[in-house]
Amino acid sequence: MRPDEPLTSRLGGFTAAILDLKDLLEAKCDLAVIDGVTEALTTEGLSLLDNADIAKWLRLLPKRIADRTGAGVICIDHLPKARDGQGRYAIGAQHKLAGVTGAAYKLESRKRFRRSDGGDPVEGTVAVTVMKDRPGWVRAHAANEDAVGTLTLTSWPDGGVTTSLEPAGTASPPDLSLCRKILEHLAIYDGLSGRKIEEAIGGKAQLVRDALKWIAEAPRGWVRIELKGASHLHYLTDTGRQEFDL
Repeated sequence: MRPDEPLTSRLGGFTAAILDLKDLLEAKCDLAVIDGVTEALTTEGLSLLDNADIAKWLRLLPKRIADRTGAGVICIDHLPKARDGQGRYAIGAQHKLAGVTGAAYKLESRKRFRRSDGGDPVEGTVAVTVMKDRPGWVRAHAANEDAVGTLTLTSWPDGGVTTSLEPAGTASPPDLSLCRKILEHLAIYDGLSGRKIEEAIGGKAQLVRDALKWIAEAPRGWVRIELKGASHLHYLTDTGRQEFDL
């Protein structure tokens, strides 16, 4: 839905937006996303800076959707652009955070998202931090400074997009362009030792070693490793060929 009129009219009557919403509320769903909070508030003629208006809007839309459909409701909001003005909650009144009945997360860009240009896949990463956890289930899995993990979004040359969330405390995934380079080399020279691969790929040896380990691990299994004497030989699997169309 993209309503351009408020859910409630000044005279208390029905609007086209509320009639559309009522139809949607008849269904059961698992997830509802409101993007974004600022536009939804201003469409209703409510103030971002007024705690009473924030409370009114939370009852009007997010809590109504959750109560009627049983869905988990995600409200997307924005922080002030100036870093020194960023607190624990988004632009506007503090009740934006206080009124949350579940968990609130802060997402900070670490590597910007962008489309693949048709060559190698492109990754963007975002650090995810929990800012509020009323039920208390999320912080049990958080690390220092309430870090939850790293969200990675991958744009593929065919236009597809995949995403993953690595829990806090785990190593960040390697650059996919490096993984492709390794697999392309194994597609020609299969069964190489780790040292031979490092020499062929070049760059920092540790990055190549980390990438080799990552692409061999489940659930990927793009490379199979066999021990022969003192050497670990690497073989490209059918899954690896399919993943990168080799």
